[in-house]
Amino acid sequence: MPKDWESHLQRWVTAGVVDAALAGRIRSWEANQGGARTPRWLMPAVFIAGALVLARVAASFGSAHWDNLDSQRRTIAVMVLIAALHLAGAVAASNFRSLSIVLHTAGTLALGAGIFAMARTFGLSEDWPQEFLLWGVGAALAWILLRHWTQALLAAILIPAWLTGEWWVRIVASRAHDLTPVMAGLCALSLVYLGARGNSNEGTDRKALSWLGCILLLPVVFAAPAAWDPLSPPHNVQVAAWSIAGLLPLALAAALRGRSALWSGLAVVWALLAAYLAEGGSGNHLYWYGWCLIGSIGLALWGSLESRLERVHLAMAAFALTLGLFLVSKEMARFGRSKGMVLIVLALAAGGWFLARTRRQLISQIREEAL
Repeated sequence: MPKDWESHLQRWVTAGVVDAALAGRIRSWEANQGGARTPRWLMPAVFIAGALVLARVAASFGSAHWDNLDSQRRTIAVMVLIAALHLAGAVAASNFRSLSIVLHTAGTLALGAGIFAMARTFGLSEDWPQEFLLWGVGAALAWILLRHWTQALLAAILIPAWLTGEWWVRIVASRAHDLTPVMAGLCALSLVYLGARGNSNEGTDRKALSWLGCILLLPVVFAAPAAWDPLSPPHNVQVAAWSIAGLLPLALAAALRGRSALWSGLAVVWALLAAYLAEGGSGNHLYWYGWCLIGSIGLALWGSLESRLERVHLAMAAFALTLGLFLVSKEMARFGRSKGMVLIVLALAAGGWFLARTRRQLISQIREEAL
């Protein structure tokens, strides 16, 4: 129950939802619950740290003896390590679920290390994006079997890493350097991840995807102008890349949200247009800045409609960053210093008022368990 549970309880009594006797029993029970409560973020952080430390220890132990093993023994050692971690996780699942999650996650991390190690042992490291694909498939299968949020998070990172690697291999082969389709796809995926949670309290895997989207969105959006390069791969390769950048996030949005995927679909369209407007050298285009401002307002509306306060906070940060970048851009010089400052003041006043108002409304009505 929230920290201000007494006010909520009194409101329920006044509305007739809870009678006075039940309210008294609730107050009595709460009074007997002494001691500080553990923050909800602490245990997931401990799990992640434990998995990383365990994977690091296993990797250090393996590297110390790796050169003394032939290829057959290396393969056996990797398979035994992965199987042992997952087997230990299965044994601990019934009584120690948290430990089970850590062990299974370490097993999936060890799978990635084993894939890369085996590829180099057998001389298969030239097509390195396929190694991310195998690792991502392993994480996805682990999530299907176990339904652990850590496996979902790994799959959500590794599959895009594979696609990014495939594009990189192709642009290097064609002596091009344009990463715009990659940035468009990553931006669209970040928005879909961000919208994985609706206005209800879903599972931990959706929460993990939502926070991953929060972390990735702003860096990907504002790095898009720097990803453009006049040297591009062949036209058919670009068409395939842009198609994947749009269709894959749309399919994922439909799988995550079903009939409620309209806003996620609009966000994907916005991301593709944002990447397109960022093309053209340094990306100092008036339309791109205006589109980013529209996107930040749309993100705030999205958060308001689904009672997602983190989207409103992210929208405020995006709005401020867009105006800050515009202030130091070459586009600012087109309006002159006086007109430019008037535009900035008007945009700050209008956008800041709208976002602050939306944030206050959400804070007054949002439920703590939806945060």
